[in-house]
Amino acid sequence: MNQEKTKSKKPLRIILIAFFALGMIVLMSKQTEASHDWWPTLFQPQTTQSPTVLSASGVIQAEQVSLASEFGGSIAAIPVAEAENVAAGQIVVQLDTTMLDAQIEVAQAMVDMAEAGLAQARAGARPGQIETAKAQLAQAQAGELLAQKAVSDTQILVANPQDIDLLIAVTRAQIASAEHQLAQATALKDAVEIGKVEFEKVYTEYNGGGRQRFPVMQGSIDDIAGDLQDLYPELPVIELPEAPAGDFNIGDWELVYGGGSYTLYKWVDISFPLGAQQLPNLWWQTWVGVNAAIAQKEGLEAKLANLYSQRANPQAMQTRADEALSAQAQVEAQATLAQVQVEALESGATPEQIAAIEARVNQARSGLASLLRQREMYALTAPIDGVVVDVIMHPGEVAAAGATLLTIADLNK
Repeated sequence: MNQEKTKSKKPLRIILIAFFALGMIVLMSKQTEASHDWWPTLFQPQTTQSPTVLSASGVIQAEQVSLASEFGGSIAAIPVAEAENVAAGQIVVQLDTTMLDAQIEVAQAMVDMAEAGLAQARAGARPGQIETAKAQLAQAQAGELLAQKAVSDTQILVANPQDIDLLIAVTRAQIASAEHQLAQATALKDAVEIGKVEFEKVYTEYNGGGRQRFPVMQGSIDDIAGDLQDLYPELPVIELPEAPAGDFNIGDWELVYGGGSYTLYKWVDISFPLGAQQLPNLWWQTWVGVNAAIAQKEGLEAKLANLYSQRANPQAMQTRADEALSAQAQVEAQATLAQVQVEALESGATPEQIAAIEARVNQARSGLASLLRQREMYALTAPIDGVVVDVIMHPGEVAAAGATLLTIADLNK
């Protein structure tokens, strides 16, 4: 009996426990339904949620290079802009080379003159070379005076910048005078050139002069005696031999006959006046005068441009003064070299003098090479591939030596 009761109560307990558990589940689900989304997702379709956008702040690390020039001066061009990509070696800043180009031209002339003087000293003087060397010396001395004046003017402006307007007016008047001198020198050169061309033409035609013969008469051999006696009574009576051809020489006359005809020649000594022979050298001297006038005019024009630039940029005056001193040193060296060449040509160069001229030639070449290297450095190039992140200076402004002009960044690093 007891065993049967026990068996009948066991299923009942299981059913009660199941109902109790189901009730607890329903109760817990209702309590958490307001704060959790998992319940409806079990019985409802899922919906698409909007994407979440994340934002952050920070610093991008990049290699930056600040570009500066070893030389101060006016900025001629900056062919790049901020945010522009540049390649290594690309020109990004160009300094004004007007004054430097003038110095290079003077230095090149010094090299040419030094090399010519060395060649002359080694070969010895020829007619006209001393005169040419003296003309070059005069030109160099004139350039020396102009360089000294340029130094004086720039130093005055540094001390008294208010005088620049007066100096501009004076320089403009000097340019007008230089243009007149250039016109005169050009006219003289053109006139001498015409004479030189004609002289060279005649000189070539007559093979440089000397004794030459010219035909003066031709005719039938049967009429030779009468023709000659009628035109040239001073000639002796010519009796031709019976030979079919022959050649008579009587003083400056030469008679050539044959084949039934004759030709009478006269021998003449051709010489050219000393003045005509000096025309090529004179032409060279007039060219020197033209070049000197051109150099003077261009120098004054460059000076005027610098004055205008200095008036617009007062801080550039000290830079111009330094450049004028450098140019003066070059011109003084040129004048010294020209003086040595004249002395060597007049007295005959000694080995010591030739050695001194050789040293000056090397010095002139070194000076020219230095200026050419400096001109290359006036064009600043990008040292790396990158992006221009900052342009500090602009065309027309005057940059000091060592001042940062722009900045380039390599964003790939």
